[in-house]
This record gives sequence, structure tokens and C-alpha cells, in this order.
Amino acid sequence: MLAASKHKDAVSPVERTLVWPWPAVQVTDKRLRVLGLADVKKSYVGDPKQGIRGISGGQRRRLSLARGLASGAQLIFCDEPTSGLSATDAETCVRYMRQVAHKYRVTVIISIHQPRREVARMFDHLLMLTSNPGRAIYQGPMRDLPAHAEKVGFPLPERSNPTDFFMDWITPSTSTSRVDQFDQYFTEHCRPAIDALVDAELLTERKTSMEILEACRQRIMVFGEVPPVRNSKFGASFAKQLRLVFMRQLTLRFRDKWNFIGELGMSILKAIVIGVTYTDIGGKGPPLQVGFFFFIFMACSIDGLKTMPKVISERTVMKMETSEALYSEWAYILAFTVISSLQALFMHTVFITLLFPVLGFPWLLFPHLWLWSMLLYFVMDSLYLMLSGIAKDRWIVQTYCVAPK
Repeated sequence: MLAASKHKDAVSPVERTLVWPWPAVQVTDKRLRVLGLADVKKSYVGDPKQGIRGISGGQRRRLSLARGLASGAQLIFCDEPTSGLSATDAETCVRYMRQVAHKYRVTVIISIHQPRREVARMFDHLLMLTSNPGRAIYQGPMRDLPAHAEKVGFPLPERSNPTDFFMDWITPSTSTSRVDQFDQYFTEHCRPAIDALVDAELLTERKTSMEILEACRQRIMVFGEVPPVRNSKFGASFAKQLRLVFMRQLTLRFRDKWNFIGELGMSILKAIVIGVTYTDIGGKGPPLQVGFFFFIFMACSIDGLKTMPKVISERTVMKMETSEALYSEWAYILAFTVISSLQALFMHTVFITLLFPVLGFPWLLFPHLWLWSMLLYFVMDSLYLMLSGIAKDRWIVQTYCVAPK
């Protein structure tokens, strides 16, 4: 079941992107208010799979819709957006979708199974399909659905939910199935007009996306200066994407204070354990020193394993956001790499600085030990990042990393 909602007199997201006179923060706040998310804009989204509490399921669905508006989408597909939601949350979610469609001139296409009566009434246009095989048996305004059923010969009872009766009628292999009657009526009376409309539209000359954007720009230049249209699928330059993604990564690191404190504590503990084990190793023979260097390099090699769960958990979000053209993959990769490298440099410097005084080596060797161990860390960390990018989940990637060769 598909429903589309669109308001012809509203301003499209493309036109708002070209001429909106307010700062981006005010635009974001306005869209959050439209979607009923203003009260939770400072809340964590959360992840139920990892046991992290955050906003509700209905609010997460509306947040996905907000991402589509942020990218200037004029056509949004929603595959069962009410699945797993309570009746109240499902109705709220669809109501906000309808509000977005009418306010921002966005076409919203929803696939949904057996909606409640209150939800079904909010759809403007309906395409109803049967199963096994899929056949269209109705296409038109939602309000005309009872009249269509009466024309086929199956009038709906008074004050009933049309979708409930239709689901019984169009489900094959049931005692109440009326699939053949509805399919025959649709084929004879509705399909010819639809086919003629499709053929006429296919023969109509179309404009490219750049021509459409330029036409929008010319139409609204009467209100003032408008920047030229950029030939890019992204709404911001790469420099701005990089800056915003970098600031978001930095904010996430500052929020996760306990993770930073834990890594710092592990660096200090690692320096104490190795320092106690190899105290004054600089005054002993080369065979013992070889064992020390092997041990410290091994510690640096496996240190990057701790970053893999974070990379894998963020990978799903990154793929979803880049697929919606919110930012480039390279903006995320560069921002994540820079922040992770700076944090690794700090932790490694703390580790080597605390460890070196008890080793008994001349201080001339300090930069050599710091440099070579740091380079080894980055080499192994690059390997872990590559495995994190291709593995299905963190358990598989950790198995790859620690499995005996």
C-alpha cells in the first residue's frame, strides 16, 4: 500500500536551500519543530542493539525524515515506517509525515500493511496491491476507496475501516478473497486511463536536474541575490562538510568522557606493568633488550583493537547518511582519521613518557623508541580499520585479528 502526499503551493526544499535568509541553525530548529523533535534536540539518539538508551522509536523514525529534509530531498521513500511502533507512535509518525509533505512540498511514498483507520485517513493518494503475484487493484485518492469498492460490487459497511475489509478481499487463498473481481474491474476500467497517462508523460520532453535548479533560481531571483547553482549532489562544499563532520566527531569524543578516561588509565597501567617488568633493562644484555622491544612492540600492535567496535558501530550510520548525500565519505574518513590519530598520539606519548625513565636507556633513544612504536601502532591500526570496513560485525573482525595464522 503506497500513499503520496504533496502540497502544490508550498515552497520546495530546493527553493528554500537557494533563498532561505535565516542561519542554518534556525532552519534546523524550524524543521525539528515541524517534526515534533524540538524537545529532544539535545538528547542522545541511542542504540537499542547496544543497550544505549535514547529517544523513542517513533522519534528515531522522524529523525530519519529530518535527514531527508536536510539533504533537500523532494521524494522520500518510507518502507513500513510504523513497523514495531505502538498505535499512538504510528499515528504520530504518519501525521508528521503528512505535515512535512504539505508544508515543504515533498512527495512521501509509504509502504504499509493494515494501517489503523486514523492512519489510513491521512493518506492523500493510495495504490493498493495484491500478493502472489503482485497486481494493482486500486489507484486514486484515499477518499474514493469506498466508492470504488461499491462500483466493483462490494459496498463497505458504515463507519468501518476500508483498509481492513480490502485486506480481506485482496488476500489470495482465503474464504473472503475477491482478488479476481477487483483485478478484472481495475483492468477494464482503470488501467487504460493510467496507461494513456504514462505514455503521454514518457513522450514529454524532460529537463535535467541542473536545468530545474536553474529555473528555480531564476524564478526566485526577484527577491534578491541568489548564489549560482553548484553542479554537486551535496548541499555544501567539501570544506564545510569536513568542518561540520570534524566538529561532530569532536563533540562525540567529548561526550564520551569515560572512554577517554579509560584509555588514559590503560596507558598509565600499561606503562606501570611494563616498567616494573623491565626496570633498568638498558643496563642489561642485548638478549634481554630484544625481549623488551618485542614485548613493547607487541603491546603497540594490539592497542588498535579497541577502536574496532567504535568504527563498526559508526559505519552503519555513516553509510546511511552518505547515501542520503548529507556529506561525502571522504569528509567522514578524514575527520575520523585526524581525531583518532590525535588521540592516539596523546595516549602513546603518555605511555612512552611514563615508561622510559625506569628503563635505564639514554634519553637520546627516547625519540627513536617513541617514533618506531608510534609508526608500528599506525600500521597495525590501518590494518584494523581495513578489517573493520569489510567485516560484518565486531565479533568477526576480532576473530580475524587474533586468530592463529
